[in-house]
Amino acid sequence: MSVKNIGRNKWFIVVRLANKKREHTFEGSKLEAQARELELKNEIRTSIEASKVNSSLKPRAYSTFGECLGAYEERSKWSPAVFMRLNEELGHCRLIDNETGEGIWERLDDFVDNLRNSDSSTGDPFSPAYINRHIAQAKAAVKQAYRPLKKIPSNYLEGFPTEKENNIKYRILSNSERTQLYNELPDYLKPLFYYACRVPARVSELVNLTKKSIDTARGVFVLEDGSTKNGDGRWLPIFPEFEAYLKTIPKECDYVFYRKEDHGYLPLGYPSKSSGLVIANFKKAWYSACDRAFVEGYNFHKTRQQSSMQLLYDGWTELEVMMVGGWKSTIAFRRYVHANEMMLMKRLGKWENDTDWYRTLAPVV
Repeated sequence: MSVKNIGRNKWFIVVRLANKKREHTFEGSKLEAQARELELKNEIRTSIEASKVNSSLKPRAYSTFGECLGAYEERSKWSPAVFMRLNEELGHCRLIDNETGEGIWERLDDFVDNLRNSDSSTGDPFSPAYINRHIAQAKAAVKQAYRPLKKIPSNYLEGFPTEKENNIKYRILSNSERTQLYNELPDYLKPLFYYACRVPARVSELVNLTKKSIDTARGVFVLEDGSTKNGDGRWLPIFPEFEAYLKTIPKECDYVFYRKEDHGYLPLGYPSKSSGLVIANFKKAWYSACDRAFVEGYNFHKTRQQSSMQLLYDGWTELEVMMVGGWKSTIAFRRYVHANEMMLMKRLGKWENDTDWYRTLAPVV
């Protein structure tokens, strides 16, 4: 310990105890500085004793799967509905008396098997992705809740098999299908669909575009950091055919894509409670138009594949398309884009892409 005079009635105090060090600048008399020195020493002793007590405490032993699931739910952002289903089906399973994890493994296996043979609310079988979501949460709950324990390994559910998923998002509209679907859409959705067929952006990014996003000088929409799925900002090109539409946006409207109502202009989305972002709210109108256009199995997200393929057809490089679409890895990108017959025919000079739709479908109000 030391008290050093660094000026008139100013003292620099250094206290070292059990590899801990405290430094403090104090103003007052020497006696007061020495008293402060003793206070710092006592504070260090108190913190050392507290750390000893905490280190001697044993981690809580969760006796059931439901308890460790609840502990993990507090720090997880997964869907509450899946937690509820896991808790209902497996929450009563005892874990602390079953150090090998065989019991919960078998019960989870039975639960997954029941999901395979069950139907969702729509009458369709549960998808592999939905089943894997339950498996992933069960693994994560046990791993996180039991990591401090020595009796039960933190990864004893790690080897539990998952369902094979088909992540290939393959559905490309022909020029005639694209035109037919465009014509069947309500007028307020046509500009959104046209732009989504040109640029591989996510629907949440598109319905969030405002006039402030428009950079007229550079001819791009600017997505700020934090406004995209991966958090990284980027630019979306504004093609010449789309510039005329931007000039028609009413002054009273803030959003690039909007719907006119009697009480004003509304964005094509609504706030999401989970993320705070604006997400699509036009599913009913979209699928009704798909039915009238006889386009089956085509949700709006598939326009992301349609536009990325179109850019490749138009001569963009794979890297350029990835930058525009916000893909960080070629593995994720190639789940959307595949070398199909049309691309190979173009490479051989035996196929010519029809680009007339750029002009004929351009949304000019």
